[in-house]
Amino acid sequence: MLSQLDGNQGLTTTPIKTCRKRMREGEVFKMKNRERLVFFYDLTIQSRSRNLDIARPSCITFEVAMDAISKGSPVGTSLPRRSSELIEIADWKFDAQSETHQLLVNRADSSVADPAFKNFKTKTVRAGGKTRDEGIDVSTHIVVRVNKNSQTALVMVTYGAGVTAAVVEKLFKRLMKNVRAVKRHAALFHFAEPGGAIDADGKPITYEVDYEFVASGHQSQTLKEDI
Repeated sequence: MLSQLDGNQGLTTTPIKTCRKRMREGEVFKMKNRERLVFFYDLTIQSRSRNLDIARPSCITFEVAMDAISKGSPVGTSLPRRSSELIEIADWKFDAQSETHQLLVNRADSSVADPAFKNFKTKTVRAGGKTRDEGIDVSTHIVVRVNKNSQTALVMVTYGAGVTAAVVEKLFKRLMKNVRAVKRHAALFHFAEPGGAIDADGKPITYEVDYEFVASGHQSQTLKEDI
């Protein structure tokens, strides 16, 4: 199903069979200035033991993770991918009414050609003037709605800026690394050994975990209702 987000009318969807028919017939999908293609993912938080061989390590819920992330300073968190590309969180807010975290993510790429502007009257073309230290900057909107008491969340990502599902996974992993650096969140990363073992001082043996995120395509016959 192809989904389009219109600033005036909200979400509209087109069945995949209709999309394929239009593609076979050579029809080009035309979008209005206020429309965006939107990808929907189920994002799952998973844990991995750092220091003990634990088959099923304890894992916090997605809600706990987002609460810790949002109470920190997520704005400004960057994800350098290569020397010519930089991804950065430009804005983050929580909407209490819809219970969604709303992110604005910028992606700058210095390898993209300098934009050109054409004068309609004189027909002359002027280069934008990008310097060696600058990159063409485009934005993606990400909306996260957490599933209560679960390790999953529904994530919506606008298409077109090069922020893929793999980038979303890495970005949230980076955000949890930021949380780890805050001492008051230590309990989110340390858990008691499942067998209840204790050390020589009689204290419970604990293990430490890392968190990662895995995105999969959201499967739903009632997408509008889910949103």
